Amino acid sequence: NKVLPWEWSDKSYARVLPLLTSIATKSEQWLRSFMAVKESFQEQCGSASPAADSCASQRRLLQEIEHSVTMTQLRARHVLQIYTSLAPGVSVSEKAAGLLKARKVLQTA
Repeated sequence: NKVLPWEWSDKSYARVLPLLTSIATKSEQWLRSFMAVKESFQEQCGSASPAADSCASQRRLLQEIEHSVTMTQLRARHVLQIYTSLAPGVSVSEKAAGLLKARKVLQTA
């Protein structure tokens, strides 16, 4: 069941921020790990000429995976920022600043 950022009285709300924090952290780790794999691949396949690139299909697949992992990481950061900004006890100025950060994550995407 989904718990929305303003549903503070929901019995599951207390577990939302730790879960979102974990997802954001893990997705950042996945992205870093993937980029290391991609870099290693580029080193192995790097000097192939574009006309005779035997790694072209793998490059396209890696690019698609990179886009997917990047979007997952950005989405996790965005949702975490929204929930953090709208949490109970957050001042109006902190809320505004947090939501602005969330908007900047969207602009990155």
